[in-house]
Amino acid sequence: MPLSALLSKALLAFAIEFERDSEVSLAIGANVLRLAGTEGVRVRDLPRRAGVSKEAIATSLSFLVKRGYAIVKPESPSSRVKTLVLTPKGRDAQEIYLRRLGAIEKDWRARFGDDTIRTLREVLERLAGPPGERTPPLFRGLEPHADGWRASVPRPEHLPHYPMVLHRGGFPDGS
Repeated sequence: MPLSALLSKALLAFAIEFERDSEVSLAIGANVLRLAGTEGVRVRDLPRRAGVSKEAIATSLSFLVKRGYAIVKPESPSSRVKTLVLTPKGRDAQEIYLRRLGAIEKDWRARFGDDTIRTLREVLERLAGPPGERTPPLFRGLEPHADGWRASVPRPEHLPHYPMVLHRGGFPDGS
């Protein structure tokens, strides 16, 4: 199997294990809850910071607000800028998300061997690049053909921490 298929299988196995005991999907936890700090985060900044589409963020916010995990409110009384703020239930979900990630990794180290998981993590971290790096090494493999329409679409600044595919397809081009 190609490397991409093998990595996809590992990602899917992780997601299934995560979501088996979670009320919030791995995609929402990884791409929205993770970014909501104690003071909240500007909604308009989420797509850029998460590396997912505006539509994916809107879907995630709708889920979080309807189920009481978050509120979306003006940044200040007279501001039109909206801010995502987690409720106590949302902060609990954020903590559960982080603990669950660690618990699954610990379980995988026990099941598959510490060296195997450490090596996998190191390879994936090299592909993703150090936190805050402007252009992760993996982006070199995502160069669109110069004559294709994707070349005219702005490149995302970050990779999502978990892929989000909506009814219209993936980000940024719907494929």
